[in-house]
Amino acid sequence: MGRVTARQRHQRWIAAGLSGLLLLAVATRFYNLAQLPPGLWYDEAWASVQARDLGANGSWPVYFDADFGGLHPAIIYLTWLARQVSHDSPWAIRYAAAGASILSLPLTFLALRAIFELDGVAKQRADWQALAGTAALTLSFPTLVFARIGFEVYLLAAAAAGVFYSLAAGLRRRRAAYFVLAGLGLGVGLYCYHAARFLPMAVTLALAGVAWQTRQWRWHAARWALMALGAAVVFFPLGRYLWQHSDILLARAQVASYNTLGPGADSVPLALLRNVGRTAAGIGLPGFGDGLLRHNLPGRPIYGPFLALLFGIGIIYLIRRWQQPGMWLLATWGSVMMLPVVLSDGAPTYTRMWGAMPAFAGIIAAGIGALVDWLPRRRQRWLAAGLAAGFLITLAANVYSYFGVWANEPGLFDAFQVGEWQAAERARNTEGVVYLTPDRVNTAHPTFDLLLRDSSVRAFNSGDCLILADASPQPVTYVVDLRADAGIMAQLAALYPTGYADAPIRHQPSGDPLYAIFVVPPGAPLAQPTPPTESRFDAIRLRGYEWFPAEPEPGDTLLVTLYWQTMQPIQADYTPFVHLYAAGKENQQPAAQHDAPPCAGRYGTSRWQPGEIIANQHRLTLPAVSGQTYVIAVGWYAWPSLVRLPLATNGPTLPDDRLPLTSISLND
Repeated sequence: MGRVTARQRHQRWIAAGLSGLLLLAVATRFYNLAQLPPGLWYDEAWASVQARDLGANGSWPVYFDADFGGLHPAIIYLTWLARQVSHDSPWAIRYAAAGASILSLPLTFLALRAIFELDGVAKQRADWQALAGTAALTLSFPTLVFARIGFEVYLLAAAAAGVFYSLAAGLRRRRAAYFVLAGLGLGVGLYCYHAARFLPMAVTLALAGVAWQTRQWRWHAARWALMALGAAVVFFPLGRYLWQHSDILLARAQVASYNTLGPGADSVPLALLRNVGRTAAGIGLPGFGDGLLRHNLPGRPIYGPFLALLFGIGIIYLIRRWQQPGMWLLATWGSVMMLPVVLSDGAPTYTRMWGAMPAFAGIIAAGIGALVDWLPRRRQRWLAAGLAAGFLITLAANVYSYFGVWANEPGLFDAFQVGEWQAAERARNTEGVVYLTPDRVNTAHPTFDLLLRDSSVRAFNSGDCLILADASPQPVTYVVDLRADAGIMAQLAALYPTGYADAPIRHQPSGDPLYAIFVVPPGAPLAQPTPPTESRFDAIRLRGYEWFPAEPEPGDTLLVTLYWQTMQPIQADYTPFVHLYAAGKENQQPAAQHDAPPCAGRYGTSRWQPGEIIANQHRLTLPAVSGQTYVIAVGWYAWPSLVRLPLATNGPTLPDDRLPLTSISLND
């Protein structure tokens, strides 16, 4: 074997260091990811639902519009890919985000090394500085938080790092291919996040500054044209969509900047100045960081004391060397990509600054380079030891802050909608027949939609009906949202004397019950009225009926509850009706009536399962006439044909397949 040269030894150390950072990133990103953060935030669940349904009916959108502004497609397509390799795991979006955060690290290393080499820094030193900057990005607290949440911000960090690597390498090596690659990366970045729209500005300003420094305007203009062409080719599908839907283009920005640039701002200059101050302070001063628990330990700055000190030194170095092309690239990259924070409300909002984070890591690396230049050579070993200790302490502090402090914050329950997640998980993992009420399996409640859409859980709205079972061979469980459906528990207890309330899902930390659980044991009978005759409308059997009040008065609202059952699947949706006729005038117009699909249309007959009983309610306003007797009649018809379902009964009937239930007398 040949002798290992100093260059080879250096390359091995750099490769080992970068590999170690990647392994550390994998460990801190994926450890306990299914439990921390708990639950899924609305945006994560909504994007996961879009990824689940991607390709349905041949639809592959370039933008996912929604009333909250929508999402760019990159995170959803990556989540779709993660679902394929994770067997449709509900955590796929977090796997995708964690993977993107890891990808951003080698791209940041390449970008920073190319930037330092552009300024003539020796290759070995550029390697070490780039590695130190990558370590700063790996270890910062916000990095750890966002790497484990299914937000699209990390895609922008990776895209920005790739673009500035290609730009710096192209400027140094003067090869057109790098500028084409930068343009392609720029186009890809525009599919990632709203803040990516500032990336073309950052790249253009960076290239213009280098052109001004070198006075090679024509050469740089030609390279800018190559970038613009590459970006335009990639961006064209999304650009055409945004052109056709111009309201989407600025919708999110208008909402996010209402109190800074919009009518909510008392003074735009003062609002901007305030945001600049808060954003700058949020980099290293305690109490000025992002105040949203979902993003941060409220008030915690981006960097702790060690990295904040290096960042401050790097800023001084950057100001002194701004005319160097590499430092100019760092300055424009970091400052322009902070504009989404400065121009929007709630500064500093960490999600909006992620395009600048690799540049901030480069500024920290520049600060380390400044210390190397300023300190005598005999003290640089002490500097290396101090830097190593600082990074290790930062790692320990941030890991403890995340897994020990942030993880135990009670506010995470609301920040990530844990109650919805626990209710949906409880419903999905309970054996037997499970009913959820109200029906939350829809896009307005994406956590329920994600977990329960393809499950056996049956959802309905109990405001108009109840779905029941009589002597079911399996246990029947009701998961009830008490904030919207508190009255159902008393109804269930009355209908199932042998049923019981199980441990509810409680809000943390208040302890208030959010979701009640009612369990009906196997074989438990249903306490419900029974009709005197056997009556069927085609496949639909009338099991019972009742009305309230028992002795109505003229002008009252009569609540009629009908208990229906089918023993076989029904292919179509039919509509029941309840008519009130004056006695002896059953062939004339009804005195009152109520026609409505079962459960107000939210649990139509095509959803009915054989054996289950649907208790459907109808409200009739009684005539304000006393001393009159009325007949209550029921029936079914198809809509819109109005064809009646055939009635089969061993009791009395009325024409047109109407079943007379009972008669009532109205007396004062």
